[in-house]
Amino acid sequence: MEGEQEQLIRAKIRDFYLFPERPTLAALHREILVASHKAGVPPPSYKTVRRRVAQFDRSPCLRNDMGRRKPPNASRPLGKARS
Repeated sequence: MEGEQEQLIRAKIRDFYLFPERPTLAALHREILVASHKAGVPPPSYKTVRRRVAQFDRSPCLRNDMGRRKPPNASRPLGKARS
C-alpha cells in the first residue's frame, strides 16, 4: 500500500505541481487526497506532501522547461550575489 501512495504522490508532483504557474501546496495536497480516495489508497498528510516536494529532484523538469542545456544558476540556491 505504501508503495502505491508514494507513486501517487510523485506522479501528482510531476503532473500537477511542477509547472511555471505552480499551484499552492494546499492545492497539490487536495489533488492528492482526491486521487488517493479514488485509488483506495490511504491519503498522506500535508506534512508528508511538503516533505516529498522538498525531496523531489527537479533537474529533469528544468531540462524540459529550459531546453537541452540547464541554465547556469538553476541548481544554485537564491541568496546574496557574490562580489
